[in-house]
Amino acid sequence: CMAWSDLRKQLLTNVLGVTGELCVVPIWPVFADKIYCGIKRFEFRKRIPRLGVATFLIYETAPISAITGCFIAGDVVTDAPENLWAATDEYAGISEQDFFGYYASCKIGVAISIRSVQRFESPIFLVRFGCNPPQSYVYI
Repeated sequence: CMAWSDLRKQLLTNVLGVTGELCVVPIWPVFADKIYCGIKRFEFRKRIPRLGVATFLIYETAPISAITGCFIAGDVVTDAPENLWAATDEYAGISEQDFFGYYASCKIGVAISIRSVQRFESPIFLVRFGCNPPQSYVYI
């Protein structure tokens, strides 16, 4: 939407030191909480994010329905789900059963390592900017 640029301007004033492209990623509130607590240090996806994107904005899905913070990505690893689980299980923040359920129809998965995380003082509601909630990655 046209208002994504307005959202980007507000975020750049809230997130110090962020340059380059930002990626809004939808995350269930239970997993966002685990990211903020440091229990979950990997975000799992079925598609690889655009090359060069380091800052991911955490859009917590319903009932929160707002951008609540961001994380700086480290390595982005693509591999068979079995290999991803073996490499990330300690800080996956998800049960083995749910992990393999998520990747049931996939031969390759993506693990985005979380280097640092910041929770915003106030959530940013997309409705304020006229933007629809992201279904996957949205680049701004």
